[in-house]
Amino acid sequence: VGSEMCIRDRPDLQGTLANDAASQKAVASAVALTQKAPAGADGYPVLDVAVPVVASPSDAKWGTIRVGLSFAAIYREIRQLTAIILVIGALALGFGVLASFWAARQITRPLMRLVDATVEASQGALEQNIDIQTNDEIEILADNFTSMMHEIVRQKRTLEFQLVEIQHLQKYTAKLLTTMNDGLLSFTMDGTVKSINPAASRLLNLSDHQAATDASIWPLIDDQSGFRRYIQDKLNRPGGAPHEEIHLEREQGNQVIVVSSSLLEDES
Repeated sequence: VGSEMCIRDRPDLQGTLANDAASQKAVASAVALTQKAPAGADGYPVLDVAVPVVASPSDAKWGTIRVGLSFAAIYREIRQLTAIILVIGALALGFGVLASFWAARQITRPLMRLVDATVEASQGALEQNIDIQTNDEIEILADNFTSMMHEIVRQKRTLEFQLVEIQHLQKYTAKLLTTMNDGLLSFTMDGTVKSINPAASRLLNLSDHQAATDASIWPLIDDQSGFRRYIQDKLNRPGGAPHEEIHLEREQGNQVIVVSSSLLEDES
């Protein structure tokens, strides 16, 4: 049995019979009933609420009041909320990417500046100031590296000054040995000549070729020379000795020279 509909806003449906299953179930129910009705014309499901109308005191059922609630508005709200969430998520993701990129640049840029400074320092550019202001460990590292380069520059200048002083001293010593009238001969314990000045070369009648350093001393001295015996004695018994006269045989006659020796020890 169908139920006759009385719809306020739809005069075209006034007096028609509702024969669908949801309507039959709503009319037959003696209590309030909530059920999901078939989708409407807009394609969205409908929540059907049916409440029976009972006349007191006979409890006779006069009819049924039905209210259909479409899910269209709810679905629209869900779509809008989903779109808002997606937009906010995309904006948050984009902001996060930009923030991460900025943070990475804040870290990598000072590090790259420090790396470039180390490369320049390895190429000799030590007089540079690494200006990094990050208020963290990178700034401390840059300051320490700058201090280290400045200390290297200071030590380098000190060594250069000392080297100049040593070169001046060497030149002075060489000039002194060249111009002095006393002969000076130094050799190692194995008889290798390390230095000989012009006065010593003249005393021993040596040519410039014979007076070369790092050569053996024995070919430079006559086998029967008193000077040879003196050197052999000093090599056998190293140490200082007082002045001693040595007679050298020359074509012009015997020559007397006064010699003395001292032992030089290498502290290295």
